[in-house]
Amino acid sequence: MGIESPVTIAALSREWGVDKTTVRRYILRHGFDLLRVRSVDQSHQMSFALSASDADLLREMRSREGYTLNGTAGSLSEENALGVLYIVQVIPDVDPLRIKIGFAQDVGRRVAAYRIISPTVATVRIWQCRAAWERAAIDSIVAVHCTLIGGDVYTCTSLEHVLQRGDAFFACMPQLVSVQ
Repeated sequence: MGIESPVTIAALSREWGVDKTTVRRYILRHGFDLLRVRSVDQSHQMSFALSASDADLLREMRSREGYTLNGTAGSLSEENALGVLYIVQVIPDVDPLRIKIGFAQDVGRRVAAYRIISPTVATVRIWQCRAAWERAAIDSIVAVHCTLIGGDVYTCTSLEHVLQRGDAFFACMPQLVSVQ
């Protein structure tokens, strides 16, 4: 009985037909620990991987969630992922009209990450959202009263109007089951 080789994120990426970032997020979201291993390709660089048994368990979980290999019929797209669209004030104590808008499946983790560079970040509003709606929602919300600073960070002239635009956008969208 031989020892089973770890399964790299790159291998799962090829197997599932999605990018490595999507695989890594999926693994971490489901609480698996990543291993650091030397790749078996010609580069022999360090790569992230799962134990063979964890990879099998993850494949089974993904199958139960409705995903199939390589985007075949019946598969769920990452664009159908449920999460939230959030608005946070980046530096509310200095500039309460500077906001960041984005999509997250775990908004608590996302806001905690922002606290590393901006300890006073404040969550303003959260809406249930599909990943596929993110760009349209943001474009609709910031169409007026907002100027892009960079990286989905905007300065706005009226936070109240921005929130009203977000409420109006999501009022037109189908109701989703709560994810947070």
